[in-house]
Amino acid sequence: MVLGAVRDYKDEIIDFKIDQVNQSVEFLTGASEEDLVGQRITTVVDKNVKKKMLTQFKAVVQSGAPLEFQYQHRDEKGEVIWYHSRAVKYQDGIVGTFMDITEQKKTEEKLAEKNEELQELNRQKDKLFSVISHDLRNAVAGAKLVYDVIFLDYEGLSKNEILEYLHLLNHRTNNIHELLEDLLAWSKNQSQKVTTDLEKLHLASLIDTTLDNVRSQADSKKIELLNQIPDTIYVHADANMIKTVLRNLITNGIKFSNPSGKVSINAERTNQKIKVSIRDDGIGMNKETQEKVMNRQTTFTSEGTSGEKGSGVGLDLCIDFVEIHGGEIWVESKPGQGCTFNFTLSEYS
Repeated sequence: MVLGAVRDYKDEIIDFKIDQVNQSVEFLTGASEEDLVGQRITTVVDKNVKKKMLTQFKAVVQSGAPLEFQYQHRDEKGEVIWYHSRAVKYQDGIVGTFMDITEQKKTEEKLAEKNEELQELNRQKDKLFSVISHDLRNAVAGAKLVYDVIFLDYEGLSKNEILEYLHLLNHRTNNIHELLEDLLAWSKNQSQKVTTDLEKLHLASLIDTTLDNVRSQADSKKIELLNQIPDTIYVHADANMIKTVLRNLITNGIKFSNPSGKVSINAERTNQKIKVSIRDDGIGMNKETQEKVMNRQTTFTSEGTSGEKGSGVGLDLCIDFVEIHGGEIWVESKPGQGCTFNFTLSEYS
């Protein structure tokens, strides 16, 4: 394609006129030579690239240096076509060559998607290995230590001491069980084998069941658990998934509450959804920490007020499971003023 510069009264280039085209240009554009010759380039190319193209062509004429670039064009059917263009100065204009690289671009996009998938798989693998090698190993080692104390000094322990150790052992084995449950659910979800069984759920009853499962953890810190869900609220959800979400958020509230604190669970109807809120009156979080805990691309954990450990998997599960239900999840908190995790579910009607 040969383009001649169109200049204004100040002798500045304002456009380029098509003086000559070859068959390849006709093929690429879908227009005939008669249709193209005499047209200004800015009336032929896509409006989204004409300003950039005009600037680049002007630079070639002014500097004399050839230039290569890529751009998009939409054909008459609205389909995106990618071109690789090379512009060389010719008299008071340019000679431009154009090559259709649409298939190349599609291949590059597919490779980029595959690369992102591989990076995500590596991130998941690293997180899984981290949890198994650190959190699960430490949890099992802690339970084994209690077993060893009871076994080695059984004759010298009083009944009250044995009972105290058994309570500690029960607490630690419960933690191991919960961690394993989270790991299994998380790995199943990451492999995209998770399925939902949506049904009508009485939310207050679901909360009661969840609180029974975590009460020993709350009792060990003298944390009061309050189910403040109205008895009339029903949600359309998968029971196992939502119990996992509730258990993780409630145990998280217990973890970061000070001894003798409280964790309350509330719900209300808002924007045709049910908003569930789990609030604690613990140490709270600043904005930076909130962003970290809600970012699934990073693994972030911190110790609770009694030195409790976390895997960084639980909140990932909560975010995934709430999104699977078409809901949203977010956190509200300030340092020293507690923390509230909110998520939405569809109301059963």
